Amino acid sequence: MDGIFDERWRVGAPPFSGQTLEAEYLPGPRLRMALAAAVRVLERDRPGPLWKLFDWHEHDGYRTSPARTSWAELRAALASDETLFAYATDDTFVRVGIFPDDRVWYFRFCVTSDPDDFDRKGQLPGGVFDLSGPARALDDVEREIAGAAVLLRSSSTDFFRSAWGG
Repeated sequence: MDGIFDERWRVGAPPFSGQTLEAEYLPGPRLRMALAAAVRVLERDRPGPLWKLFDWHEHDGYRTSPARTSWAELRAALASDETLFAYATDDTFVRVGIFPDDRVWYFRFCVTSDPDDFDRKGQLPGGVFDLSGPARALDDVEREIAGAAVLLRSSSTDFFRSAWGG
């Protein structure tokens, strides 16, 4: 997270005022398919500029600064497992965070090839993702993914509180 998101999470302000949709661990190819489905929905919702940051919330709570990215860059990252892993980071439990200018939603994913991460010994490299924001966005993503992933919903405040590594 950056400082703005960290403060919003702590006071329960958008996009942390509602729910978080969380996907259970998926192997790389299935993760990319689910991420691509979510990206299609989110791009329709907010086709404008995007921001990207490395989110250390689960790792140690370190705050980072966002940088500009684009839908085209994000879609290109989903082209293969190799491009997805190159777009992300190897640091344990550090997520890629994506959000629009108005920060109405916050989309994160974490990829790993370490079999000890997420207790996935012997499984292919893969990862997890989550989306926090308005119910409409979560509903649309859930419909678009439709059975390709096990999705869980929880209070955003509770989700981020229980995951905080700081």
